Amino acid sequence: LAGELPQKGEIIKLGKVFGDDFAAALLSKRAGGVKAWEAFKDAVNIPRTLVTVWDASMPLRQGLIPGLAHPRAAAEATVTMAKAMASPKYAKLVVEGIDKSPNAAIYSKMGIKFISKAEDFAEGLELMPSKYAGKIPGVAGSQRGAAAYMDKLFQNVADGFIAAHPKLTDDELKAFGTLLNLAGGRGYLPQFIKRLHGGLSPFFAPAYAVSRI
Repeated sequence: LAGELPQKGEIIKLGKVFGDDFAAALLSKRAGGVKAWEAFKDAVNIPRTLVTVWDASMPLRQGLIPGLAHPRAAAEATVTMAKAMASPKYAKLVVEGIDKSPNAAIYSKMGIKFISKAEDFAEGLELMPSKYAGKIPGVAGSQRGAAAYMDKLFQNVADGFIAAHPKLTDDELKAFGTLLNLAGGRGYLPQFIKRLHGGLSPFFAPAYAVSRI
């Protein structure tokens, strides 16, 4: 409205509504200096991105506590992870399953931090984002699998809780959502750390670290 392009995070949000082509068109119109800085960050963050991929260890990190408490939910999420690693289309079905669930409105009341709902996919996975690393074979599949695992695990645990406690207040639902987020490594970060994470942040997986304090 003021003749200025939105910030990258805002453009990503718009892309979810109007499509990837729309977001790409806006991103292409940013100043040359901004593009150069982001290209530099992408290159520097390649090694840090690769540390978090090419494995299927999400069940033993963020998913460890909720997985041990809900082994059947974790087993189903593990199958989902494997399928999502192999198929981008299947990963999208996982997201659609959350959006179209009869419990979708209750998930919102709980404040569950689904990775697929993060403002930025890399932020949701706590990756050091690098579009260059994403072009390396296997990286994108690993990222999809990790996101699908945690989202399906959170959904399964939440569905079980909702079925067992159908008459809870909004405050009680919110309290459970907070507990689930923390158990799944989704800590609550100060704003200045969130801002750093998209760039050359000195912190590695800060939300996970905060959740374990």
